Amino acid sequence: MFNSCWKRPRSCRLIFHDFSSGADLLTEENVIIRRTLLKDQEQTARIYHNLKWGRLLPHPNILSTLDAYEAGDSLYTVTDMMDGRLSDIVDENLNHFVIAKIVYQLLSALEPLHSNGLHHGNITLNSVFINTDAVLKLSSYGDIMQSANKEKFAEDIMSVGTILARLLLEEESFMKLSKIKSHNDLEWRAILQDFHARNILYMLLGARCSLEDLLRHPYLLTFRKNGNKVPLIDTEHKDLSSLSLTDVQGLLRDELNRYESSISMQDVQ
Repeated sequence: MFNSCWKRPRSCRLIFHDFSSGADLLTEENVIIRRTLLKDQEQTARIYHNLKWGRLLPHPNILSTLDAYEAGDSLYTVTDMMDGRLSDIVDENLNHFVIAKIVYQLLSALEPLHSNGLHHGNITLNSVFINTDAVLKLSSYGDIMQSANKEKFAEDIMSVGTILARLLLEEESFMKLSKIKSHNDLEWRAILQDFHARNILYMLLGARCSLEDLLRHPYLLTFRKNGNKVPLIDTEHKDLSSLSLTDVQGLLRDELNRYESSISMQDVQ
């Protein structure tokens, strides 16, 4: 990874391979600049999916693209730089306040996705970025299928439950829990002393209620906000995995036209 500069308007020279750290010279915020070859259908589809939904459905807990531009056979995307991943802090004996904040943000990020027929499909300790103030972001807008059912939504909720279990429990206890086929057979009081913590864990692992109800759970009371309406986006849902590379590249270029990047291709090497 190499360091580089990035600014608005931009006139810096970028010299790197897959990704580079940089800085917005106007806001002094650190950013990550990633380079992706547009020769792979799945990678190209994922980039298009994230660009499109990042524009239509921006959310503070989902990593969005600040800028994007094409150069030759590559696409460069600029995103916020985060301090680390959940996997980096899993063994730090976090208190309930921090854990509840993490869970609330994960559920808040899922709510607009599910409301618009999207499921994430990859919520893990490694796919969630987090800063030192415990503000987190999902690494993407999820699966490129763009059409999900209740079972897929339930999988996302259970994934949050798995993360919560790992944050609450020691590794040995977590491994024992993960081997249990039916969570109804567990002696929950022996696992967790905190009533609200074990109750929401039980609810999450079984996907037993809606995201709306989970966000109102007493364990998350400190972070509960007045109910804002989740935006419902009127847009065509396409199964990007069924499209050819050429078709996906066309969709991506149409989306790129919405970005007003002042970078000249001569500035990118």
